[in-house]
Amino acid sequence: MRTARRPVFVRHPLVYLPALAWRPVVVPLPPRERVVWTDTETIARDEEWVDTNYGVDASGDALYLDISGKTQLNFAEVTFDDGHVQVVDFKEETHSPGVYKLLDVSGSQHGGHSSHSRRSRNRTTPKMSVYLSK
Repeated sequence: MRTARRPVFVRHPLVYLPALAWRPVVVPLPPRERVVWTDTETIARDEEWVDTNYGVDASGDALYLDISGKTQLNFAEVTFDDGHVQVVDFKEETHSPGVYKLLDVSGSQHGGHSSHSRRSRNRTTPKMSVYLSK
């Protein structure tokens, strides 16, 4: 697990919600004025599985993934400041480059952090960006 560039503290006990099975559909990225937070991480092909922790610490209504190269995704955990944790199961499937909606967040909930487990399936070094929109 890579450490978050920006630590976020959740001051409530964690409560894991039932896992969601992800349905990958390429979507347009929201307009720039609706994006309230973003972060990007690059992984090397030889790193195998990489767990990345994004310190979101912002409120919004949807999280998006922007994948720049073929990437195998395992799971994501989105932790909200009320202690609820939503696990998204990617079933270790490999996905092509594109923008995908990760999760709709009801009621503009405040995100504490988002963790993702993935590995490269590309000859080049892929990037993955995570966006929170309002």
